[in-house]
Formats: sequence, structure tokens, C-alpha cells
Amino acid sequence: LQLGVRVVTVYAFSIENFKRSPEEVRVLMEMAKEKFNRLAEKSGLAEKHGVSIRVLGDWSRIEPEVQRAAARVVKLSRKNSRAVLNICLSYTST
Repeated sequence: LQLGVRVVTVYAFSIENFKRSPEEVRVLMEMAKEKFNRLAEKSGLAEKHGVSIRVLGDWSRIEPEVQRAAARVVKLSRKNSRAVLNICLSYTST
């Protein structure tokens, strides 16, 4: 924020990654769930800095537990308006 950057986009997990082995996908989805839960636990930090967190992509491909964790983070930060953190999960560039 001090540098004037108002939008940051992180490309976390593309649709192509679903071609990995089922075990690898399971582990990566578990990691995503843990990170979203941690972001939710630390939501005060996003609020302090006014960061709205958005999760972009095809949610239908994401496990329900990960969807719930992501939705929680989005909901907790939805009123923040100074900056945006886009997290692309289950996305494609085509």
C-alpha cells in the first residue's frame, strides 16, 4: 500500500493442475483450505489495511471444504476497499 499498489493477483491453482495425480490435487486442496482458514483467522490484518480478498475461478471444481474456507475469507473482507487481493483458484486463461 505504501508503494501505491492497490490490486495484487496471485495465480494459485489453474484448471490444468487438476491433471496432476489425485493425491497431489488432494494435498494442494488441503493446503489451500489451510491457507484460507489462516487468512480468516488473521482477517483483522486485512481489515486494518483495508484489503478485500477475492477468490476467482470455477468454484464448482473445488472441493466443498475449500469453497467454504474461501467464501469465509471473501465474506470477512468484503467491506474493505483500500486494496484488493485476487486469488485465482481453478482458473484458466482461455
